[in-house]
Amino acid sequence: MTERKKHYRLKDRTLQFRLDELSGGDFSKALAGEIESRLADTFIDDDGMKHPLGWDARDDRLFVYFGPVMKHAVPGKRFMAAFEPGEIEAVPATSPEGWNRYPEITPPEGVVFEIEYYDDAGDEPQCIQRTHAIFKQGRWHTPDGREEFFGNAVLRFRSCDNQSDN
Repeated sequence: MTERKKHYRLKDRTLQFRLDELSGGDFSKALAGEIESRLADTFIDDDGMKHPLGWDARDDRLFVYFGPVMKHAVPGKRFMAAFEPGEIEAVPATSPEGWNRYPEITPPEGVVFEIEYYDDAGDEPQCIQRTHAIFKQGRWHTPDGREEFFGNAVLRFRSCDNQSDN
């Protein structure tokens, strides 16, 4: 199995959801872009050697510009949010090869996944069920995208391409 690339998100998932809601999803894209840009930054030492500067969520304050582009605005985006060290966390990216624990790993939006979730409806004791769902705007929905469901009951998800194994 290959090593998973990390991505970054706010520790306060509700705040991230609200900022995405405010900006039509642009906040999460801008956050990822800002961190990728920081990770790609380099410095040149006295010998002329190029070194990665990196980014450390424990030490570096982060400013994220997001939302619609505004004319005559610097840097051109409508909103700006500043985050203190420790407000951002690194999480592993989704594994296309097997099950991903939710909410520890956030699935990409707009993709249909097979999910396992707690089902405590009806007369039966709580049990784990499997079905298909799509993740959009920070929540699980039916595959047609119309009805929100499952809440925090989702345990894990995987690509629909990997249904032959358990």
